[in-house]
Amino acid sequence: MKTLADRIKSLRMQGETQSQFAQRLGTTQASISRYLNGRQPDRETLIKIAQQTGVSLDWLLTGQSGQNGNEKSDAELLQAAIAYLGDISAIAGKDKTRVQGLVRELVENKDLRREVVNFWESSRKK
Repeated sequence: MKTLADRIKSLRMQGETQSQFAQRLGTTQASISRYLNGRQPDRETLIKIAQQTGVSLDWLLTGQSGQNGNEKSDAELLQAAIAYLGDISAIAGKDKTRVQGLVRELVENKDLRREVVNFWESSRKK
């Protein structure tokens, strides 16, 4: 993604309105609209967006993550997972939305993700 606006846009959930997105980020719909149209958020807002969406500030500002730039960011992984879930026809519509929300929560909540990964790793050892 070439621009900051593109990266911010990619953080929106599928079907999420600008107002809902703004509420999730703790800002206004008007501010989101300005950011998506190319206005740069101030430093505090950039930090808040990164924290609320679980992406690194480095990725948000540059599009690069990790030291070599080849690692996928949480936002990229999340968008891929949600798109994949959206393509699974065996999941009913309302259940699909719920599963997508659970995946988003898992990706965005680092403590929950760590807990799930630890549980998964311990169950594999048994």
